[in-house]
Amino acid sequence: HLTRTSFWVCFGSSCASAFVLNWATYLCTLENDSLTTSVVGRTKSIFQTLGGLFAFGDVRIGVINLVGVAVNSGGIGWYTYEKYLEHMARLSKLSNSRSEECLPLAERGELMSPKTQSTGATARK
Repeated sequence: HLTRTSFWVCFGSSCASAFVLNWATYLCTLENDSLTTSVVGRTKSIFQTLGGLFAFGDVRIGVINLVGVAVNSGGIGWYTYEKYLEHMARLSKLSNSRSEECLPLAERGELMSPKTQSTGATARK
């Protein structure tokens, strides 16, 4: 097969497609956060699965195939939803910790009075 031109055309187009896909993923990650890239990737997987069913003529669409596609798509959706909840929880924790850091020193109880400046102790409310 290595001497056939059709093999090299297919091989080259496959390599070019992989390069474009990886480059698009890289650009998506630069513009968005990792969760968005993950959701886009999972959506792409669903479309690839559905496209594969219709692209090849030898696939018989039956109940088992449709159930398999539904289970696959449901699993992808569930995984993406769980990742979303994890991401939101992480953002919530980060937001709560940073909001305390942004409080003025007096509100956090860390304002040093003139008496305690020399000892290094902090004055508490």
